[in-house]
Amino acid sequence: MHMDTLRMQAVLANYISSKPYIEKFLKDEGEHPLPGIIQDILYAVIGFFGSEEWELCSEACSYLRLLEEHLIKNGKNLRDYIEPHLEPYLELAKLLCKILQGIRGDEKISEKDLERLGALSKGNYLVALDIVREAFTTLQKHLKGRVPEDALKELNIPSVSKPSVVHSVTLDEQIATINAEFTTARIWAKTLFSGGIDEASVGYYILLLTRNFSRAFELFFATGEEKGIRETWEFLEKLKKLSRERSLSLTRDSDVYHPLQTAEVLHELWSFMEKSMPIPKDTLSRALSILSRERSPLRRKALLRIKDYLESHNFEVPKELMKTLESFPKPKERNYWEEYQKTLKEFDEKGRKFHEEAKKEWELVKSGKAEDPTGSIQNIIWDLSEAVVYNFALRRFKLVKEAYELFLQAYEFAKENNLFKTKLSKDIWLGKLKRVNLKWGNDIRWYEDYRVISNRIIRLTRTAEFMMWKRRIPEFLYANPYINLGGDYEHNDPPLCALTKALMMILDHNRSKGNLSTLELQEEVLDYALRLNLLWPEDVRVLECKDGKCIIFRGEISEDGLQGFKKYPFDADVVFYRGKDTVIGYSRMRKLGYVCGKEGVNELIREALRPTKKLKKG
Repeated sequence: MHMDTLRMQAVLANYISSKPYIEKFLKDEGEHPLPGIIQDILYAVIGFFGSEEWELCSEACSYLRLLEEHLIKNGKNLRDYIEPHLEPYLELAKLLCKILQGIRGDEKISEKDLERLGALSKGNYLVALDIVREAFTTLQKHLKGRVPEDALKELNIPSVSKPSVVHSVTLDEQIATINAEFTTARIWAKTLFSGGIDEASVGYYILLLTRNFSRAFELFFATGEEKGIRETWEFLEKLKKLSRERSLSLTRDSDVYHPLQTAEVLHELWSFMEKSMPIPKDTLSRALSILSRERSPLRRKALLRIKDYLESHNFEVPKELMKTLESFPKPKERNYWEEYQKTLKEFDEKGRKFHEEAKKEWELVKSGKAEDPTGSIQNIIWDLSEAVVYNFALRRFKLVKEAYELFLQAYEFAKENNLFKTKLSKDIWLGKLKRVNLKWGNDIRWYEDYRVISNRIIRLTRTAEFMMWKRRIPEFLYANPYINLGGDYEHNDPPLCALTKALMMILDHNRSKGNLSTLELQEEVLDYALRLNLLWPEDVRVLECKDGKCIIFRGEISEDGLQGFKKYPFDADVVFYRGKDTVIGYSRMRKLGYVCGKEGVNELIREALRPTKKLKKG
């Protein structure tokens, strides 16, 4: 048993504190922080399995199953409430629950489960790696003699890296992980400081929150977010005071002390930097000795910020700092233009693939050769919905028109042959087709007719997106066709990239006909286009809107011309500047972006931006 470790104490304490919330949620009583609760349950299943706490593991599995059933009953899913980096943990937890029944009941473990287990053992586990490793070690122990040796050899026991080495995590992954920790930490800190934590768990939460806020402080220091720096330091000061009151040591465990020590030395540096003062050599030297313990992308970014600060104020940059920076592995440079071309190629491949698969399946249905007509109709509708998103984005309007015709025929066939056994199946599997005006299928004579196509593509695209987004964004069907799509997920959803490109095209066409979009909608589309690497203007363009204008530009940005704007870094590349009635989105690596505002946008461009070409009406 390994219950005496800090991590397992955390797992147990979180699990115990989450159980009352789960019980209330299952009874539909009140609002509950589901993302945190589900994360606690996933860690509990994996941690209890690794510690061979079979009864606790079985109970946690039961809660996980009940949560999933309750969410499905309400048209939702567990995945809607977890960050993308936690998906391997969800898959592993569900599989461990299944294997636990086999181990306890002396049942045979299926080949399919073993293959899935092998694949999961090679996954990328960004957090809580120690409990994952323990779970796979326990699996290996209990499966020995029950499954073929070859299957056991396929299991890859994740190794625990030393704190000084971080090989596989990218800067964006680190930022996403720490941001998620920070969001959850703020919630628990509020509960802790208000006295809402059970007395037996207070010590654990002080340790956990000290670690997470310390990591967050490093993130905000590295990205230059002053508001985050101040807020996080206030939390750390309160936690240190609380630990002193309870005689709780923050230095005993390296998982807590090392991040705290890093935050403290960075705060000392920041106390000079915020006043534009030179940093004493002894202070900087001590900071470098602490910062050089870890070779992560985020640590490199923090050191680069120190270097940039010294250079921008004409202070001496010590050789010690440059030597430390040189010892870090340089991040692989991204070729954004090449990635953009790959995205378009992916649209091309997916558009043709989904379209052809739908046509083939429809021929089988029409000829009576389909083994499962109901399943085939469902596949046809799904494939057509996907195909039309990509093909429209690439201006393949003939294929779009053909897709609509097939779409209508398949729907009518399903109705005539009573393939929809229930209203629920009709609504779900056809993506709420009652929201699509099917009569339009016979109205299109010229596929170049954007006004008709744009209306229909928005509706049909929303049908396709509904299948993907309905459990994530409940308001999706009633929202603007683009606003509130759920920005946390877009990087892993190619259909959203295609939808963005399609909507840019629709707005441009409507504008050419004198039908202007709102500034809010235009900015929303440009926001996604920038973050999804779809904004590659050949020229500087001015996009007129009903209540203002947006300017897309390529060139250098000068922050000296942005007085009164607040800076909000989104990731290592994209940064946003927000002022009164004006927003600027800018890619530092691609040196392109957009500015949207109600007035004074042209003047702002001239003062703050140095674009490569003259303004051009779009």
